[in-house]
Amino acid sequence: MKPPAPSSRSMLDLRDLTPARVGLGRAGASMPTKALLEFTLDHARARDAVHAAFDVPAMISGLGGLGLAAFDVASRVRDRKDYLRRPDLGRTLDPTGRRANRDRSCLGGIGCTGRLGR
Repeated sequence: MKPPAPSSRSMLDLRDLTPARVGLGRAGASMPTKALLEFTLDHARARDAVHAAFDVPAMISGLGGLGLAAFDVASRVRDRKDYLRRPDLGRTLDPTGRRANRDRSCLGGIGCTGRLGR
């Protein structure tokens, strides 16, 4: 078995510029074991994050501690199942949220938190 070829200078530069998984190498027709295990772990963490509950009061409190004003608004999604089926609705405020956003002059969601349904 041949040792892996050293990474070229341009590949090292590219890795410094992006969090993407580039230039991982090969192990036959597959990725090296370490890269595959790291990807599998990251994927599991991402799936867990999607299914985890979002603590709105803690987020608002944390932002307040940083000196950022935040308030709670709701999207057009009724519940988590809806969101997983229709993530586009999670990016759209419900009518009450639109009014609150307009009334509080929240600039494009900056300094605002959102949540799924009510």
